[in-house]
Amino acid sequence: MKIIFVKSTVALLFLLFSLQAPVLASGNSDPERKHFYGTYLGIHMSASKNQFEITPMAGYTILPKFRVAITGKYQFYRNKVLLDMFDSHIYGAGLLADYFIIESLDDLLPFTMHGGIYLHAETELLRLERKHFGEGNNENGRFWHPVYLVGGGFRHQTTDNTALNLAVLFELDINGISLYPTPVIRLGLFF
Repeated sequence: MKIIFVKSTVALLFLLFSLQAPVLASGNSDPERKHFYGTYLGIHMSASKNQFEITPMAGYTILPKFRVAITGKYQFYRNKVLLDMFDSHIYGAGLLADYFIIESLDDLLPFTMHGGIYLHAETELLRLERKHFGEGNNENGRFWHPVYLVGGGFRHQTTDNTALNLAVLFELDINGISLYPTPVIRLGLFF
């Protein structure tokens, strides 16, 4: 099962790089461009559950150090706890904000890094199956569940218009339903 997830992730990353190839080949690099697009990928595997998530997004750079985005979300969730085994498809939307505390590590390090460090805050509104996550486990239907994540990350600028992000996030469990492991580790591609 783990091999299938790894192969799927590699194939998805290859597809994402392939989709942006025409942009990179055209040489259209605009440092004044304020909008960005991208996706985060997340995989979690443990003895009790497996999760695979994809979070596409579109965003806008408000200030040189501050950017916001609107996100979509799909997550495959498999609970492997004995006597409560189930699979669930979770979807929703969210908002996120990044603030770069160090825009360029090149200014601080004696070698070229092409990266920066940022703080991250995110809120998601996810549609969960009531029979798996609700208080009345025998009920059908879905309900909306808010999730709040905070943390930080490293952004590596690969070209003028492309960057890779590695984020480490923590879920603020406000209402008793925790969907994420701690910490949440996400790999992102932005262009």
